[in-house]
Amino acid sequence: MRKAWAALLALILALTAAYLLAPHQGGTENRRPIPPPEYQKLLGVGIDVDWMTYKWVHDSYFYWKGRGVSIPALFKKRGFTNVRIRVNRDVTRDAAALRDLKEIVDDCLAAGITPVIAYTADDVRNNPLDPKAQAHFLKWWATVAHAFRGYPYNLSYDLIIETSGEIKRHPQLLNKLYREALQEIRREDKYRIVILTPANTSSPFALKLLDPPKDPYIMVEWHIYAGGPKPSPGQIYDPDYILAAIHTAKAWSQQHGIPTWVGAWRPTRFNCKAAARNCPKYPDGAPKGIYPLQKVLQFTYYMSRKLRENGIPYDVNADTLFFNYHAATWYNTYTPILNAILNP
Repeated sequence: MRKAWAALLALILALTAAYLLAPHQGGTENRRPIPPPEYQKLLGVGIDVDWMTYKWVHDSYFYWKGRGVSIPALFKKRGFTNVRIRVNRDVTRDAAALRDLKEIVDDCLAAGITPVIAYTADDVRNNPLDPKAQAHFLKWWATVAHAFRGYPYNLSYDLIIETSGEIKRHPQLLNKLYREALQEIRREDKYRIVILTPANTSSPFALKLLDPPKDPYIMVEWHIYAGGPKPSPGQIYDPDYILAAIHTAKAWSQQHGIPTWVGAWRPTRFNCKAAARNCPKYPDGAPKGIYPLQKVLQFTYYMSRKLRENGIPYDVNADTLFFNYHAATWYNTYTPILNAILNP
């Protein structure tokens, strides 16, 4: 009898260990694959976040987490439906980075906000012709795909944060890297949404250069005014440019049967790095852009409304513009602009 009980106890311990070490530690929702048109609607209105890029943002995230405050839950409560988690750490060599990323994704799933992992891919963006940079890019995504195998399908992968740097001049190389990265990911997960972006700084007008792989679970993102609007005669933005970008993206999407979304646009422009905390400040500590807030609000309403009218989800750039990580509150200065983004 003792041997039988011992065997049963050993089985229970083994099953418990297998559960705890399973790749997925997130919630139980969305266990079925999500087709791209459905995922496009799921994205809704999101925000680019620097929880895995700037150290002070990362440290603030985990400071508040250690005090029982979920930053993803605060973003969800404010009205965002997705976060585009920008990652510049090397998860192939840094176990702590991978652990932190998994913890953040788990927090998002628990809060009911859709997480999108977006790799900054600095090495391949700046040195696209370097075979070592290309190999590292593929290894990075193979590592992520293995680590998140079995996670709910509302988690997606955005292969390159933006095609800026030298890689913007190499659309054919981009197409090759996308195919190879997709192969690495599909070895672990056949159905997860994988997101590509066109050349020339993720321009919608470069979509014609994109040769998407034949895969039923891919989407494409593009950027417009990602660094904020640039002045045109009489105003700070060009409405014709916005409409042309939307029309071009919709036409490409219909031609290829692949949904698109806007991964980054910014309501204002800076002569500094807002996330680096070296900008002039408004009285409440919000970073101060170069345009008057009323003009920023007009642009924000127009951009948000036109994207929504055309069924294109979008993410605004970025969290440190709107959220005070020192106090875990939203800046009052940008409340009207944030409201316009969320409810245009």
